Amino acid sequence: MADIRERTKDRIDSFADKAKDATDKTHQAAGNAGQQASNFASNVADKAKDAASSVSDYAKQSAEKLQEYGSAAMDGLGSAGETIKDYASTAYDKSSDAVMYAADEVGAFVRRHPMATVLAVLGLGVGIGILCTRSSRS
Repeated sequence: MADIRERTKDRIDSFADKAKDATDKTHQAAGNAGQQASNFASNVADKAKDAASSVSDYAKQSAEKLQEYGSAAMDGLGSAGETIKDYASTAYDKSSDAVMYAADEVGAFVRRHPMATVLAVLGLGVGIGILCTRSSRS
């Protein structure tokens, strides 16, 4: 009977050792799996941070380029505005000079030929009067 007890005890000890080994292996595998999951999550987080940083950098560069282009466009428009202003000023000055020259020439003509001027104005007045009476009859 001692022999049966001894064999039973050996079997129980053997089973306990195997259970302990299985528990240790399971614990070790769970620890490895947890470490691998942690490493995977860390890698994913790092890649997400890198991607977000890249997108942020790209957005910043795009905003800077747009600001440069907008500034260049405003400079170009300002330059175009100045050019148009210069042309308008030149045209005004030239037309003003032409009107002043024409007025001086008409004044000189009137002083040189007063009778011809009076007759021309009289004829112009008669012509306008005739046109007005004809259009009022129609």
